[in-house]
Amino acid sequence: MTSDDWSAARRRRRRRGKRAGVRRRRRAWAAVYAATAGAVVVGGSGLLGRWSPAPSEWWPQVAAMTLPVVGPLALPAAVAVGAVTLRSRRFGGGVCTVALAALFAGWALRTSAPAPAASGPFRVMTLNIGGVYNTEGEVASYVERMQPDVVVLQEAALSWGPYAPAAARIAALDGYRLYKNAEEGGGRQVTLSRVPVRAYESGYLGAAEDHAGVYSRIVVAWEGQDVVIYNVHLRPFNPEVGWSLGRALSPSVWRETPGNLREFFAEQSVEAEALARRVREETSPTIVAGDFNSTPDQWSRGLLSRSLREVTSRWLPDATRPDGLPVANVDGILVSDDWGVAGYDVGPPGLSDHRAVLARLALRP
Repeated sequence: MTSDDWSAARRRRRRRGKRAGVRRRRRAWAAVYAATAGAVVVGGSGLLGRWSPAPSEWWPQVAAMTLPVVGPLALPAAVAVGAVTLRSRRFGGGVCTVALAALFAGWALRTSAPAPAASGPFRVMTLNIGGVYNTEGEVASYVERMQPDVVVLQEAALSWGPYAPAAARIAALDGYRLYKNAEEGGGRQVTLSRVPVRAYESGYLGAAEDHAGVYSRIVVAWEGQDVVIYNVHLRPFNPEVGWSLGRALSPSVWRETPGNLREFFAEQSVEAEALARRVREETSPTIVAGDFNSTPDQWSRGLLSRSLREVTSRWLPDATRPDGLPVANVDGILVSDDWGVAGYDVGPPGLSDHRAVLARLALRP
């Protein structure tokens, strides 16, 4: 083979290499465009979840649950795509950068908690103890160590079920008086207070059935005035069957899921509207705490936070469920404008299938 033949072969290899490189870059950018479009669609739909009526639109409600993950990831993705775009001078990459940056901005603007007060002597805790089996001593020790003035518990049956020992241990703590739903089997709401109690009531937020949303309302005396505290447990999704990996991968489940979700969000929104109406009628400083079975970016929780403020932020470290790897902020505390927030804590793992939330509050002048 002559030197000319060698040169021609090298040129052909270089051309093939360049074409292969171009194809790889095109495939990479196609993947970037697809990922960006998916993130923007899911994240954008999630940002609409708070304002999209739940009875008619269920997909923004599902997308809203992904915002604590999709939102913060949008910023590093925008930085990475923007850096490569500047070098490659691709118009599409610039569009991706702007879209991701806008998604992050839309999420971040909604993550801030209320401005703190100067001090916070009033301590309120919420915890769903429905996943407690063998840790009743740890749960009671945690509550005793944190010393909240008022504790609201959900799924806290005192006389039956696998969670009764934990609820009974907490109820037996020194210094607390116990208040529970009249219909313990339906509501299983327990409120404990170590400050004077002036009134207590409980009831259903929807039709009286086993899995309907429930509430209790307690009025306590604090710093010379009445303080109203709601213990809330909104309707859960699919409580009879629950979820597992097998169900998540089942085609028949996903065929039925859209209709089930539409029905669930419609029913839960009715309960949230009933609760929001009650809260708007309150004239005393008000606290609403519990397991909302919805995140701050979803319709049901949004109905409440239009007249109340979230104590915790929407950042992923403030998520409470599931306990081992929390990605959903379904447990929380909301307060009226009468309150300043001195701080809050999300409880440690291992107490239940939820994590506790403790708020330190102070009445504003």
